[in-house]
Amino acid sequence: MIRNIALVGIVTLSAASVLADEKANKALKALQGEWKVEKMVASGEQVPAEKATKLILTFKDSQLIPNDMPKDVATVKLDPDRKPAWFDLTDLSKETMLGIYELTGDTLKICLADPGGDRPKEFASPKGGKTAYMVLKRVSK
Repeated sequence: MIRNIALVGIVTLSAASVLADEKANKALKALQGEWKVEKMVASGEQVPAEKATKLILTFKDSQLIPNDMPKDVATVKLDPDRKPAWFDLTDLSKETMLGIYELTGDTLKICLADPGGDRPKEFASPKGGKTAYMVLKRVSK
């Protein structure tokens, strides 16, 4: 009897894990392509528009590639079931930045903490804080 209960528990957990992976893959698929930064705030300081708007980020599979440093590829991991949805970015040196994201049509908002920092709870970058906030627009083909 205990063995049957354990088996049901394992199957249920496995099914939940597969469903979560499917949702994350679907969310990642929605981000594929090029995104132009429209606004960027880092540690509470607005990045000048002439600098921010030159940055284009490309999502290719689970990779994020910046146009200004195309060899600086980062790996993206999403958890769309969280509120707000989670966005984790791991760079080539294996440092992870915890963040949140929101996709509405062709607008993507991302807020990331510095490596080792706590995940942001809102889309903001307070003065003196250790977060970066970006608003991006999908680049039309």
